[in-house]
Amino acid sequence: MGFREDDQYMLHLSDGGHVVFVVSDGSREEWVMSSVPVRADVWQHVAAVFDHAAQRMELFLDGESVGAKAVSISIQSVSVPLRLGQIGAAENAFLGAMDEVRLYNRPLSPPDDCPLCTPDPHFVVHYPLDGSAEDASGNDKHGVLTDVVAVADRHGVPGKACAFNGTSSVVTVPDTTAADIHGNQSLSIALWIKPEAPVRSGETLVARWGMGFREDDQYMLHLSDGGHVVFVVSDGSHEEWVMSSVPIRAGVWQHVAAVFDHAAQRMELFLDGESVGAKAVSINIQSVPVPLRLGQIGAAENAFLGAMDEVRLYNRPLSAQDIRDQVGLARLSGQLPAASATHFQIQVNGIRGAKYRLQTSSDLRTWEDLAVVQVADGPVTYFVPLGNDSLRAGFYRAVALQ
Repeated sequence: MGFREDDQYMLHLSDGGHVVFVVSDGSREEWVMSSVPVRADVWQHVAAVFDHAAQRMELFLDGESVGAKAVSISIQSVSVPLRLGQIGAAENAFLGAMDEVRLYNRPLSPPDDCPLCTPDPHFVVHYPLDGSAEDASGNDKHGVLTDVVAVADRHGVPGKACAFNGTSSVVTVPDTTAADIHGNQSLSIALWIKPEAPVRSGETLVARWGMGFREDDQYMLHLSDGGHVVFVVSDGSHEEWVMSSVPIRAGVWQHVAAVFDHAAQRMELFLDGESVGAKAVSINIQSVPVPLRLGQIGAAENAFLGAMDEVRLYNRPLSAQDIRDQVGLARLSGQLPAASATHFQIQVNGIRGAKYRLQTSSDLRTWEDLAVVQVADGPVTYFVPLGNDSLRAGFYRAVALQ
């Protein structure tokens, strides 16, 4: 508790609730931090793995990889006790509940004794964008930042998102096999964005796209005039695309998801967990030797202006519930109220112990708070007063409180 020579390993929380895993050899430390914070008042599963043979550290939160790092270290042996909850001082004492603590002298590999740590085999790349372009999916398709600046994420945690300047900023993944999703594979893209006004036509979010010839085009997610999201896929001779029915808003963090289901031949867009556009198509995505890029495809006129965070690509179609889970939305159920009804009954079914903000909207853009509910052993029932037509005919969602 004061000298580096006495340090071996530690798992702790940082400011903002990010999980930090540290190992020491007595002269130096290696560490990895989760790309997302834990949530207060909610049970969550945390796993930390140091693989000595692979010289790799990785963190998992509720079964999903949230941080990985290549290291070069051997953990030292020290004559100190193992402690849970603190290391001897009140300022580093844990406040909360803890359960089922397990330590192993081997790297957990799924499923083993950590079934929640099983990675999604269809998880292709994951860029937390917490000041770097490292791939946290485990596939090591790391990118290179150009004129990209670290900024606060949607939770207000400094340095955990990236800002793009609208002219020269770009993340380039030089390995042209990265996210080369094609043929009979499906494609899903999910990310958080906070665009700045004015939104210009062609602002690129995520793309494997050429710069002039159709034969070099594979897929692209970009913005149109007015802020509508456009998702395009190409087979080299023609394109299929779908556009969101509602625009994004400048200056606000929003979650965008695009899904191409190859088996169903269907494209769909989601904004903050709600479907905002779908289309039947007939196409196989081609494979092209171009790099994956975030923020632009090589020219200032298609460069994104704003902040971006948590970019994820999959070679499977994400379900609507998969996307709602990423946004932090609970599952809702209810019945349409009769014309004479004075209340509308909604059931909120989410993570046990989690708190959700129940909201309503008439246009899927502006959301009004109704109540904060907490899920216990089963769905929570909430009675919405139907005092006006907007509540009777509106949309509803329940967003997890961070």
